[in-house]
Amino acid sequence: MPQTGTRRRTQSRPRRTSRPRTRRSPRNPKKRHPIRNILILLLLIAVVAVSLYFAVGNLGKAKNRLEEAAYPIKYSGIIDKAADKYNLEKPLIYAVIHTESRFDPDAVSHVGAQGLMQIMPETFDWIASLKDETVSSSEYTDPSLNVDYGCYLLKYLIKRFKAEETAVAAYNAGFNKVDQWLDDPNLSPDGKKLASIPYPETEKYVKKVESAKKMYTKLYFQ
Repeated sequence: MPQTGTRRRTQSRPRRTSRPRTRRSPRNPKKRHPIRNILILLLLIAVVAVSLYFAVGNLGKAKNRLEEAAYPIKYSGIIDKAADKYNLEKPLIYAVIHTESRFDPDAVSHVGAQGLMQIMPETFDWIASLKDETVSSSEYTDPSLNVDYGCYLLKYLIKRFKAEETAVAAYNAGFNKVDQWLDDPNLSPDGKKLASIPYPETEKYVKKVESAKKMYTKLYFQ
């Protein structure tokens, strides 16, 4: 008979009961570092403010450069001399040249006006007779002569009509035509200033000159 032995009883070990883990609440950096977060926020605000400041400044400079390119200063020596000689505002001279020829000394209009200030040959001869000078047609586009005669005409018209806008209208349409307009009460109630200009071309011309004068004053003569 097989031997029978006594079986060892295996005593089961008591299971360890694990303690329930308590989850730690996540750390709140805002609560731990309030000063640091405020400093970071202030730094970000400062960076944005500085960036905006330089962006706006650069936009302003870019705008000025574009305006200066559209309304340039050219022939300043000649224009300064004529302005002093005839006691004219420099912005007005620049505005007339800008409107008439865009500073092209060789410009010739479809009706024959020539040079920087677009003077007609018969007007050259008339001014030359008033100044007791002799001028050849080859000199009409000479910048010095053209600006001198153009400014002489401007001064003559301002003295004659007193109001600058009326003088500018006469520079474009002719002073005889402006005299007729001033005699018309529908166009000039006071006979001194034009309330309305019947020529659309001249009306547009006057507005362009006055607008250009404001731009030149703003950019260079304030």
